[in-house]
Amino acid sequence: TCSRGMKPSARARFISTRHLDRLRNKKAGDLTARDRWIRRVEAYYSKMTGIEAVAAYLKELAGMLKEDGALGIVVYNPIRCDVDNPASYEKHGPEIVRLAKAAGLDAVDMRADYEAYLRGRGIRKMVAGLWISKEDWHPNAEGHRMIAEAVLRILDEKDIAKRK
Repeated sequence: TCSRGMKPSARARFISTRHLDRLRNKKAGDLTARDRWIRRVEAYYSKMTGIEAVAAYLKELAGMLKEDGALGIVVYNPIRCDVDNPASYEKHGPEIVRLAKAAGLDAVDMRADYEAYLRGRGIRKMVAGLWISKEDWHPNAEGHRMIAEAVLRILDEKDIAKRK
């Protein structure tokens, strides 16, 4: 969440809904400088959260891509997907994929690919096999390879990129 008018140090900051929830009950005197900055952008940021906002942005993105004659692929990349434990799945994944497809975008949900990969290697949790580290939930090299394969499957289906 950033705009051109912000200081460079503020521009690089990330705000999650957890940050906003944590600040709602804080008294003004207990706020840090960063907390005050987050509160200033909360009204703007809250328009970008929630399933309705996601649907609106996906429709807008699909429209822009259509105007440009470009293909849009949404990759839902879960950060939790414990093998044989659907309760560990993030509940919004299927909805995001559905909304992307409804907007006219192609979409892939990486949960099944990740779970099959982990199961095949006897690994129970994503953190042990597909994260960069315990502290960083971004995909490691194998996770990125799997995402690339999923995107290539879509491109193959559309006869856009044929692999050798």
